[in-house]
Amino acid sequence: MTAPASHRAAPDADQDFMARGVAWIRRLLTEHGGTQEPPTAGVFGRSWQPSTPGPPATPPREDAGDPLAYSGPAPALVTLGERFGLDRFERDVVLLCAAVELDPSIRDQCARIHGNPAMRFPSFAIAMMTLPDPAWAALSPDSPLRAQRLVEVDRSALESLVIAPLRVDERLVNHLRGLDHLDVRLRVSVQLEDQVALDSLPPSQRAAADRVVTAWAGQPDDARYAQRSDAPHPTLVADPPVVELVGPDERSSTMLAAAVATAFGLQCYRMSPRSLPADEVELDGLARLWRREAGLSPVAILLETADDDPTAAAFARRSGCATLLQLRQSPQASVPASLRVDVAPPTTAERQAAWQDHLPADSEIDPGQLAAQFAVDTATIARIATEADDPWERCRLEARPRLEGVAERVIPEASWPDLVLDEKQLEMLQSIADQVRHRWEVYHQWRLADRASRGLGIAALFTGPSGTGKTLAAEVLAHDLDLDLYKADLSGIVSKYIGETEKNLRRLFDAAESGGGVLFIDEADALLGKRTEVRDSHDRFANIQIDYLLQRMETYQGVAILATNMRSALDFAFLRRLRFIVEFPFPDAHQRAAIWRTCLPDAIPGVKALDLDALAALPLNGGMIRNVAVNAAFLAAADRIDLNHDHLLQAVRDEFAKLQVPISERQLAGEPVTP
Repeated sequence: MTAPASHRAAPDADQDFMARGVAWIRRLLTEHGGTQEPPTAGVFGRSWQPSTPGPPATPPREDAGDPLAYSGPAPALVTLGERFGLDRFERDVVLLCAAVELDPSIRDQCARIHGNPAMRFPSFAIAMMTLPDPAWAALSPDSPLRAQRLVEVDRSALESLVIAPLRVDERLVNHLRGLDHLDVRLRVSVQLEDQVALDSLPPSQRAAADRVVTAWAGQPDDARYAQRSDAPHPTLVADPPVVELVGPDERSSTMLAAAVATAFGLQCYRMSPRSLPADEVELDGLARLWRREAGLSPVAILLETADDDPTAAAFARRSGCATLLQLRQSPQASVPASLRVDVAPPTTAERQAAWQDHLPADSEIDPGQLAAQFAVDTATIARIATEADDPWERCRLEARPRLEGVAERVIPEASWPDLVLDEKQLEMLQSIADQVRHRWEVYHQWRLADRASRGLGIAALFTGPSGTGKTLAAEVLAHDLDLDLYKADLSGIVSKYIGETEKNLRRLFDAAESGGGVLFIDEADALLGKRTEVRDSHDRFANIQIDYLLQRMETYQGVAILATNMRSALDFAFLRRLRFIVEFPFPDAHQRAAIWRTCLPDAIPGVKALDLDALAALPLNGGMIRNVAVNAAFLAAADRIDLNHDHLLQAVRDEFAKLQVPISERQLAGEPVTP
């Protein structure tokens, strides 16, 4: 079905045409019923008599001398018939049903013709008896009248199709009078997207958009539609192919869809897959409503969908609208006769150019740093650059991904003074931060990214015993870089179902990359183990997961930190893909004393009287020291006295008991213990 023509009559002309049409219907019914035509004033405060005199019972045709003749743009009823392929009788049936809604007095005439005062409604029987050129085919469920839901047949009270009530809904009546709006039954489940000019897309996305435009316009594949301010919209082909927009960045595919819709003069509505009914009959009814809407107004649908969603695919096939499916990855089975288009976020260079164009001239922030860190679209860049006082912070908020079930966002508050490590480890952590800050300069200004598109991310491995500061170091880096920290939840990633782990990993990496945050995967050996000889299906699928993760880490362009206390369990192929490996050893006595000082602030009553060097003799790692400090503080608060050595020793006993690790009183007293 083609989109509605833009050369429609003005609303006043539509109303005048419908006024004459209603008068014509009233005269037909009056003549058939043998009653005198009642004088009426229309429900809209105007006479329903024809605006020009003419013979009675003349059908609304375009012939010269017809009382319903028109000049200039076609009225809504005429264009409706053309778009839906209605014949003369079917179009008059629509007019009959609309006339009842516009002039209530016609209901009495319907009752007289039915011979039953309770049957105050139009029916196919009345249409066959009163309208010119009746055609039985109009009653078929496959006729445009019923298939496109232009009239509704209520058979709940009457079993006979011929005398069952007919009606047209509010959406169609308003359309015939020149008032267009989205059907209220559709409005609740969609969101209208802003119009986007094709020329506003970055070059990398413009090429993808041109493929969709040429397909919908029925042009050769190598044609390119150049949208100018004075250029007419291209004509949408009948039943345009469904377009599958494949890519991890939802905002980029949304912008592309809106730009294509704008090129054709269509309003782009984004629909959630949750609005699609699971029931087959209800889904078919919704698709028919959208098919009708496409004939009434210029609409396009962007349907968010999960990969290989059969419900979304079925709806796309039936809707008849200009429909685009938003997919994160290529589905195994495409919608028949669909067009698949890969959509990538704007390149780093395109983002840098957009920031450069829109940031104020006196801005102190580096456009390259913004471009390298946050994969936002160019429209968002333009809005943030002109609206936000702090573009970096606004990008953090707007690019923040949805990672429910696979990761949690940790608010990074720790800073460099909270880390107690050797100088070597601190230097390596500083190097990680420096590489994140200077990616734009090294990769793009110095052109190192021109030589390879892989390995541009910054991946580091933190290895060492539990409690030695790996998680804390990741938090310090995120805080220092002013980025969000996302801690992966392995219980939500690893699945026993085939293929689910890879899907979860894809979602995790794609979201973290687009959000510009720091991805932290603790206990990484659960995912990054060594590949084994395939002895059964379990080994084969475990190796597939490892192979996928190897490939994904190589293409990942964000900041990823993996932590493990079992470095030897990792596959060597992972080590090759890591930029940094930072060892976190068990702290020595000097480091333990420093950790005690960071964990016991001076605000705690009694802390200055403590012998922290004596406490440092206890074999505790950093995580244990933090737990002991907190628990001892609560013990002191419960006793309503200053924190003292006894509180700390009790908390140490509790910590070792919790871990089921023995410790003697001699050790607690600081005495040396010989093996």
